[in-house]
Amino acid sequence: MKKLALFGDGGSRGNPGNAASGWVVYEYAGDWGGGVGVLKQTQVIASGKYIGVDTNNQAEWQALIFGLSEILEVYNPRDVELIVCLDSLLVVSQANGKWKIKHEPLRQHYNKYKELQKQFTNIRLFHVLREFNKEADAEVNKVLDEL
Repeated sequence: MKKLALFGDGGSRGNPGNAASGWVVYEYAGDWGGGVGVLKQTQVIASGKYIGVDTNNQAEWQALIFGLSEILEVYNPRDVELIVCLDSLLVVSQANGKWKIKHEPLRQHYNKYKELQKQFTNIRLFHVLREFNKEADAEVNKVLDEL
């Protein structure tokens, strides 16, 4: 079973304003026991995407969806043990079913996430501090700085 860690981030300059999502995927060999801070071993995917004028929350949700979609293009999801690390407590809490989703556009992202989630045998979402998500944040800023 291939072990992957997906780090995702989103940002909006203006909120709403120009928005982008970024994601980075690492392959990890060994035991997960060391925690998020030691996971980053071999970067295999790094990407960012402009999503138009939107909110920060929209960009955060889309980072999760884009990252999962790209993993599905590269890997067989049944052969992957995946942890997802996001610095958005809102997205992690909503995706894990702990917080209600009152805003319809975010509910649409949640529904898309649930469709993608079903394809993976083993997927877990975690909230991480921004200091552990610098690479995904850099992907967001790279896209927004090019505008």
